[in-house]
Amino acid sequence: MNGSYSHTLRIASWTIEIDENKEGNVIAKKKIELRSSNQYHIYVHSTKNISGLCRSIFIMRGEGGHVINDQCLLQYTIQDKNCDKVSFNVPTHGNSKKSSKPFYPVKKSTIEAFKKEVTTKSPSVVYINASAAAGGIMGAREPGDLPRSRQQMYDLKYKSKKTDEVDELLQYSKHKEESIILEHHDVPEDLWVLGKKHMTSDLSRFCTSEKLCHPFSVDPTFSFGNYEVTPFTYKHLFLKCKRTGAAPTFLGPTAIQYTKGKSIYKKIVSAVCNSAPTLAEKGKDFITDGEDALHSAIGEVLTHATGLRCFRHFQQNCQDKLRKLGIQQKQHQKVFLDTVFGKQGVCQGILHANTKDELQEKLTASRELLETEETRITGRKVPQFWKYVNSHKEMIEKCMIGDARKRAGMLCDQFGTPLRSYTNQSESINNKLTRQKEAIVKNDKNKVDLSKLQFTKDVWEEVDKHQQEELQMAICGLSTEYELADVVAHLAVPPEEWFEMSAVQRVEYVQKFNQMTVEEAMREKSITVSKAPSAKPEDVREFSIDLNTSLQSVSACSAGLIGTIVKEAQNLLNCNTAIQQMPSLGGADKRKKYLVAAKTCKKGMFECIVYRDHSTCTCQCFKYNSICKHSLCVSEIEGIFIERSLGLPFQIAAELTSVKK
Repeated sequence: MNGSYSHTLRIASWTIEIDENKEGNVIAKKKIELRSSNQYHIYVHSTKNISGLCRSIFIMRGEGGHVINDQCLLQYTIQDKNCDKVSFNVPTHGNSKKSSKPFYPVKKSTIEAFKKEVTTKSPSVVYINASAAAGGIMGAREPGDLPRSRQQMYDLKYKSKKTDEVDELLQYSKHKEESIILEHHDVPEDLWVLGKKHMTSDLSRFCTSEKLCHPFSVDPTFSFGNYEVTPFTYKHLFLKCKRTGAAPTFLGPTAIQYTKGKSIYKKIVSAVCNSAPTLAEKGKDFITDGEDALHSAIGEVLTHATGLRCFRHFQQNCQDKLRKLGIQQKQHQKVFLDTVFGKQGVCQGILHANTKDELQEKLTASRELLETEETRITGRKVPQFWKYVNSHKEMIEKCMIGDARKRAGMLCDQFGTPLRSYTNQSESINNKLTRQKEAIVKNDKNKVDLSKLQFTKDVWEEVDKHQQEELQMAICGLSTEYELADVVAHLAVPPEEWFEMSAVQRVEYVQKFNQMTVEEAMREKSITVSKAPSAKPEDVREFSIDLNTSLQSVSACSAGLIGTIVKEAQNLLNCNTAIQQMPSLGGADKRKKYLVAAKTCKKGMFECIVYRDHSTCTCQCFKYNSICKHSLCVSEIEGIFIERSLGLPFQIAAELTSVKK
């Protein structure tokens, strides 16, 4: 209600000294080095509005730059000494060109409440609820309690969607103990390659072995947001599905990108191969849906691998071609498809060829039948379908005939014929990702777009977490989905023995299971874990306040990011050896310092400094947004009021001690 203070009177930094009688003396009207504990810097910021009302803010800082008593002095004065009351008109908004009505800004606390509401409710509902809560025009104490208009709610709704997804996902990954980003590019477009250590290790184990191997599959999907998702999928050959008896499909490294060009795919494949030992040199085979850019990119990185083509996708391409030629009915298409793909137990098709010569023979033999049938149905004098199939001869020879599938290491059926290649495993994982998304949004999958952070945290990580939990339960025979494959049956742990192991021993056993190669499993290599002394379970230590609620009220970070920080801080707080006080000899700097263990730091630890009302950390996350799990844990140990430990704005409670000039 005081209008805007557009005229600057004084912005200065003085150095003062306070004696034993608490009287202040100005040492210099500038900022100089403090030489004793009773010297301070005082910061002055004075402004005036158009009607002569002056506003001054004074802040006093001591050694180390901390604010004395966490307080400031806010002073209003009238420039005219003979005047005891100021009357003035509230000016219009600074951007207003025509309107002359006064501009009353909405309170910041009210705006923050609006921002939270519009994320879950419609703008019109928020507007009505906010007006009612403030008492309406008849009950509100001042204009700043009321929303300005419905348009203001719509603007807040629009701005809430314009978060920096790149920064959000980067911050999330930095707070994770386990790295989840294999590679990230900003130029020429935003590209993320997500992956975990066990994913890249499994690709190397199960896609490169000469004794037991299965192709990995890559098939882009969508419907998660305004971006493309390209997951790598593989068969976990140490497990078998209880329902089918086959090796289950597992989620591997996953790319988030915007385009499907060959250069983008090559960056994705290179990032995966750089993190998966021996995959580029010894990778034996892979399956794609036939997309040229993707197939070519993988082939250029995995130089010794055989690229297989999905039979189902090629059949769909043939059906599309038949429809374009005017052959619409399924009974008419049947002759063409059976000639190309064959029919199990009835007839063999062109794709039953095992060698290059046999392929040529089958193509030549089928030409008359296909052209005659096409002419009969369409009346076309120059048939086209056989030419279409023949134009794919080179692709069929390299990626689909029996020799190609055998060279790629595909398993054989009861007749010794290599099984056909399909992208079923990719479609299975894509379906799991979609179902997980639907479980989150509880809505039609085409109506809600997820941000990259939401997809990573709530979809991709959750699917992987479920599969890893089932793997762990399969080791001790308690999984409802999987059981150990015959090749690793000797590694099964009876349930009673499993629960006698400590948590550390169980983690060690699973890690060694995930590191075991196919060759070692076939030699029936066993797993031994270190003997750990028995210890009584310790109570879980929790934070003294609700961190999630407190942080969301003062931080601009998203709720998902804050939840991750709090969760990681909780884990760190309960690790007995992770936080240690740094030894000190006293001296001038008497502040406590802590060393906090960190996997992501080259030194293995970050340094936290404790002040009277806050703590700081040397990690990049704290420097960027004043929040990190390390400083939260140290603040909890020291009993510091947690909001202040974040270095964020706090409520001004009182005035500074008056200083006489």
